[in-house]
Amino acid sequence: DINTNTGIITVSNVTKMHYETSPTFNITIKVVEGGGKSATAVVTIDLNDLNEKPQWDDGKDIYEVFENTANATVIAKIEIVDPDASDKADVNQFIATLADKKTSTADGRLRAQDLFGIAVAKDTSTGKIYTVISVTNQAKLNYEAIDTVFNVTLTLTNHAGATDAKTLTLDRQIKVKDENEKPAVANKTFNIKENPKVGSSVGTVTGTDPDTYNAV
Repeated sequence: DINTNTGIITVSNVTKMHYETSPTFNITIKVVEGGGKSATAVVTIDLNDLNEKPQWDDGKDIYEVFENTANATVIAKIEIVDPDASDKADVNQFIATLADKKTSTADGRLRAQDLFGIAVAKDTSTGKIYTVISVTNQAKLNYEAIDTVFNVTLTLTNHAGATDAKTLTLDRQIKVKDENEKPAVANKTFNIKENPKVGSSVGTVTGTDPDTYNAV
């Protein structure tokens, strides 16, 4: 609005003040003097872009992955919806981290970040940007040797971490699932005299199974 007495222009509808849809407003001003003569001018108002908070949540609480899953296998993908064109055009505008809520390694147990990683990637077919959680350490992803439930905090910062950056956090669980693994048995050579009695012991064959609940 413009005050007809002072000429001061003020905002009357904040819902229309959105840089991504209307970065510039051109307003025609008409001035009429007492004698009836008038003049017009165009006032241009440019909006300054502000960094806005992205939307980032897949609505899930738990991600699951089988032990021994290959490196680079994706276990979760969360879309980033950012209203700022400058952010959503470039994956480098986002910084993502994954951290286990268990901070100590004094017990020798691996933390989530020792097994999994998070990165920001763009789907070239749709142009959408995602945070992608994937396996990074298949060799250590062993159900029988690690914690099977990891409570993690996922963090996303936009605007390349600038002073006006917006940071979001999500709490999630990563569960490692057991799979039935192949048992092992070693070749053996036994010696026994000829003409033994029936029932004579020849030797013992033993096997091992990495699955603790299986008996070999």
